Amino acid sequence: HMIAQPRFFADWAWSLGYDPTIILMALGVAVAAVATLLLLREQHPAKLAITALMLLLLGLAVYQLMGFVPVEVEPFTNGLGLTDNPGDGGGDGKDGDGKGGQGNDKDGKGGGANGKGDSNSKNNSSGGGAGGGAPPPPVPVAVAIFNDDYDPPGGIYYFRQQVLSRFDGTKLVADDAGRFDHDVITEFPERGPIEVAKDAPNPDFHTRVPTTMFLLHDHPQPVGLSQSIRVEPHDNPAPRRFVAAYSVVSQTLSTGLDRFLGRASVDPTWSAERREHYLAYPDDPRYATLAAEILHEGLDPRFVGDDVAKALVIKGWLEKHGFYTRKERHAGVPDPAGDFLFGSLRGYCVHLGHAAANLFRSQGIAA
Repeated sequence: HMIAQPRFFADWAWSLGYDPTIILMALGVAVAAVATLLLLREQHPAKLAITALMLLLLGLAVYQLMGFVPVEVEPFTNGLGLTDNPGDGGGDGKDGDGKGGQGNDKDGKGGGANGKGDSNSKNNSSGGGAGGGAPPPPVPVAVAIFNDDYDPPGGIYYFRQQVLSRFDGTKLVADDAGRFDHDVITEFPERGPIEVAKDAPNPDFHTRVPTTMFLLHDHPQPVGLSQSIRVEPHDNPAPRRFVAAYSVVSQTLSTGLDRFLGRASVDPTWSAERREHYLAYPDDPRYATLAAEILHEGLDPRFVGDDVAKALVIKGWLEKHGFYTRKERHAGVPDPAGDFLFGSLRGYCVHLGHAAANLFRSQGIAA
């Protein structure tokens, strides 16, 4: 999928709606044709015409055959980014021994390898050790074209696909009933534009950024920059390469987080059911204990009781102490986020995200 190199050329091609691969192929064919004509300039005109015709037919045949080249699709993963294959991420930890699996990678650590992880799984992958061998290199899943200038706060481009807000007794999952998270667009715009039903961001603190998305792999619902408020169909320039194409209008944060200090995360008009939905977390006292310790050590006394300030302190602690690696999957345990947080603190984005949400909720911060 080396479609982004050279970057200046790929960006120019995609901005015009063309697949850079096709353009490069066309240039190659043109150069080959010119070279062939130069080599055959001494030949008889009739022979030259026949040769050119044969080359043209051969090129068209190759182009048509490329449409039958299969496209590999990455396996779909569950809410914690783990595949449904129970063998994935399997370590050598014994059932119920309180230890994570000892992986075969050079770092020699499995999830929860220090004995703090839960060990209630019935398979021998308890603790979620690192599987044998290094993980595969990152594979691009989409191409995003920015149709306007955008400089994200903190230098990070955040693309959101799905919200996992309902605690099912074990982990956070999507609200399939559709009773909450009305600010998320869950359908592809196959029949026309789709807009957020309600709960759109406050325009006073956000700016609109239009983008065009081209998906390289199947996704359960549209991927969009930050908070998508509108998606609409877009012509697919390369159906053999992209499984979907659509335009997105997003509301992105345009002001510093300090502007939100003093604001509560729980709206006083929320019903008891809504409060419970965004505050439920695992029945594990370690979350509240750890969150309290983090805030005791890092929160400025002037902001005691401030939800935004507390969330930023917890976020900073995870950034400082967490270690990003895809070698640790924490699979096969009842609470992968807890196994990560109270174990090795080694994992990837989903572990950090779920751990942060549970720590927030333990302090009464809606997440």
